[in-house]
Amino acid sequence: MAQNNVTMSVVDSSLKDLYPDGIENCQPEEGKFFSMADKKQNFHGRRFELPLQLSNNHGISASFAKSQANRGNNEYQKFDIPRKTYYGAAYIENEVFAAGREDIGNIIDQVTRTTEGLKDEWMRANAKHAFGDGTGALSTIGATTVLGSPTLVLASSYDTAFFSIGMVVQFADPSGPTIRNSGGELIVTGVNREAGTVTLNANISTVTGTALADLVLRSGDLSVVPTGVSGWIQGSGASALHGMTRTADPLKQAGLKVDAFGKTYSDALTDGIAQQGTQGAKKGAALFINPYDCAVFLKQLDSKVARYEAGQVSTKGLATASFSAIKYLSTRGAVDVIEDHNVKVGEAWLLHMSDWEFKSAGKAPMFMNLLTGSSVFTMRPDLDAQEIRIGAYGNWICYNPANHIKFYNLAP
Repeated sequence: MAQNNVTMSVVDSSLKDLYPDGIENCQPEEGKFFSMADKKQNFHGRRFELPLQLSNNHGISASFAKSQANRGNNEYQKFDIPRKTYYGAAYIENEVFAAGREDIGNIIDQVTRTTEGLKDEWMRANAKHAFGDGTGALSTIGATTVLGSPTLVLASSYDTAFFSIGMVVQFADPSGPTIRNSGGELIVTGVNREAGTVTLNANISTVTGTALADLVLRSGDLSVVPTGVSGWIQGSGASALHGMTRTADPLKQAGLKVDAFGKTYSDALTDGIAQQGTQGAKKGAALFINPYDCAVFLKQLDSKVARYEAGQVSTKGLATASFSAIKYLSTRGAVDVIEDHNVKVGEAWLLHMSDWEFKSAGKAPMFMNLLTGSSVFTMRPDLDAQEIRIGAYGNWICYNPANHIKFYNLAP
């Protein structure tokens, strides 16, 4: 047992050396919005109140008497933002530590691979939720799906990017949303990325009540994940968010949405930026777009565009990001066009990154075991194994929704 303890101590130190600045700095290149956004470790308490100013004092007039009569206070409403949790867990059997005492390097390699895989999956999930609406949906059940079969046809073939073998999924009625069959689960056994299908370990109909157009999500995620861009920026007709009914001034409360139907991508972008500019929105933004739509966009452009290294776009946060981007000159200045496969095909988002922040209590993510101990490992009570846990406590914050645009119905 003493030798096992020594082995674990060496492996534990190796992991800490691998992540000297914390696991939160290891952001995936594929989740660019998540990587670029500021990360603040100041989510104190279970909720964060964000005041949103809707108007200034209206004691303004050419008449002094009217100026006095109409004086008042600035008009505010507030978002009451809850702190959300998101976890990741993996384990290494104690037998591995015992059998590898003479080959500590092999154990370190195995533990490192396990930790890297866990970290990457956590990052991928949260990069997707960063563009989500808080429901946790990864896709929906496509119209050609036969519910009496184990083959799930996704609404978009591109959504296969969010599924992998071994993932446990659930289905939800989108009208609630409410989980089907009290949380019935199926396991992904195959993914055909060309056909846009996911094979499950049993017929879809074994989850009672499942229907076409149902939400498909990772087990345990329904309506408890952080609320991302799709929840914050909905334009007119926006649903309530974090305690605010967004009907008084939808632009200020929920941003702008632009229907791109029948327009080229360039025309839709130009129209949206101009419309936003008439309302006093600030210049300088990044357009986040799916790689498929980005390719169509580039083909439609008459002039040449240049790729460049976007570099560290976020200067205040803990994470840095450097990747190839495209500079597009709009009527209100240059726009960075950035591919992010977490954006739905047919949509695009014009975002000012200085308005966005992932606010958390502690690092996001962090080794959970280090909150109460000195080791990244903890003994599982139900298995002869050591568990590695990562996670975060936080949520997405948008300080000024009026500066952001959702484009939808993009089509070649």
